[in-house]
Amino acid sequence: MWQKYIFKDKNFVKCLRENGVEDRSWNIIKLDFKETNDGWELVSPQEIIDSVISLKCDEKQIEDISWIWNFKNSEVLYLDSNNLVTLSDEIGNLKRLKKLYLYNNNLTTLPSIIWNLENLEELYLTYNDLTSLPPKIWNLKNLKVLELEWNKLTTLPKEITNLKRLKELCLAWNPSLGHISKNFIRDWKIASYKVVDADNDWINDTVLCIQCDWKNYIKLWIEE
Repeated sequence: MWQKYIFKDKNFVKCLRENGVEDRSWNIIKLDFKETNDGWELVSPQEIIDSVISLKCDEKQIEDISWIWNFKNSEVLYLDSNNLVTLSDEIGNLKRLKKLYLYNNNLTTLPSIIWNLENLEELYLTYNDLTSLPPKIWNLKNLKVLELEWNKLTTLPKEITNLKRLKELCLAWNPSLGHISKNFIRDWKIASYKVVDADNDWINDTVLCIQCDWKNYIKLWIEE
């Protein structure tokens, strides 16, 4: 059945017109819009809309993403460097989403529904204003990369240790975070891990207490 799509955010429409989107074959395709009294109507064929797999909507001053539900088959979503203060629950409709780029926004919290995106593998949240993460983070059981540098985190939920597939955890420049204790590592049951310094050189192959001091801590790489 044909469905009518109306977009009210002109910055988003401009983004899609300039950047296009990628389909299942990773080809760039253009979406067609027509301006109406209610906004901009997406008039591309339904099969084109359903084929969208990647949306690049960065650096467009976007403030609202309630439109995102229209692209339910998306696997990659770039929303970095916008004016997002919060995310609408519609993002929860993107059940196939694997990579979500949200760095360099103004996010203070994340909607609980984001933790239901069970296929998510990479989540980029650097340069926001997050102070905490909810326990529901453990729902992201396929998460491999979690970047949280330059936020305002004061603690990490113990449930993060349930992310058994996590390969890269980035926590630099969270001055109030303190340190990750050896009990945290023990609970995570990590077989081996390394700390990377600001120059991306290995500091130590086996350390018991991983410091998250904002002065020198960059990334924790977790190995099989």
